[in-house]
Amino acid sequence: MRMAIEAIVGIVIAVLGMWWLVTAGHTINGILSALVVAVGGGLVVVAIARLLDIYSKTYKEPGE
Repeated sequence: MRMAIEAIVGIVIAVLGMWWLVTAGHTINGILSALVVAVGGGLVVVAIARLLDIYSKTYKEPGE
């Protein structure tokens, strides 16, 4: 569940950052919007990593 939430939030942040980047152009706001896109992309990568970790053959719950 946490993985899905991270993926959805990451996609929303990345899309909003891209929209901001298109409207900002080559300004300081453009640099800030690129950082927002990077944060959103990072959350998506974390969600994919969690998905691959949970569904790997060697996954064990903590305490097993």
